[in-house]
Amino acid sequence: PAREAPSNVISLPSLGRGAIVRSLNAAVDVRDGYTHEHSRLVSELSAAIARRLGLATAEVARIRVGALLHDVGKIGVPDAVLAKEGGLSQEEWDSIRRHPVLGKQIMEQAPELTDVIPLVLHHQERYDGTGYPGRLQGDTIPLGARIIAAADAYHAIRCDRPYRAAWSAEQAAAYLREQSGRHFDPAIVEVFLSLLTDKKTG
Repeated sequence: PAREAPSNVISLPSLGRGAIVRSLNAAVDVRDGYTHEHSRLVSELSAAIARRLGLATAEVARIRVGALLHDVGKIGVPDAVLAKEGGLSQEEWDSIRRHPVLGKQIMEQAPELTDVIPLVLHHQERYDGTGYPGRLQGDTIPLGARIIAAADAYHAIRCDRPYRAAWSAEQAAAYLREQSGRHFDPAIVEVFLSLLTDKKTG
């Protein structure tokens, strides 16, 4: 009888969804402390937006996990690119833009995370269809990915980075308004701004 071809796939017992999420999050932390902390706070913001939108508890939890892992693909981006202080070359930008696809490839190894993959893959899409990697537009972008996109951008511009100083809360809110309907879903911007107002006045 013909001999079966050897398999390159190693079968491992399931760790469970929570353990896998913690492991990937720890890997991001080891790789880049800023990305880890950024992802944790984006996760909190995304969950708050999802709750304010009235989404079901299970969907809020899915979005929380997607936001926590949205930058896991940056594990595959060179240190010199992530920490560069000046402008990026086209090749370096291409490296950054690959991180959603790299994140998808990493998460595909864990069937427990299948439902979260679309949020990670599409969190860099733009509402007007000019984002990446799929150039999806409007409501064709998964709702969770649209939520993460707004939370991700807001927190990123509120932080000091090697290439620029942090923006104020007012500047960041103004950016969300300016990009409503272009980068971000207008309905999500409205809800997000109401959350920020409540937090400021509460």
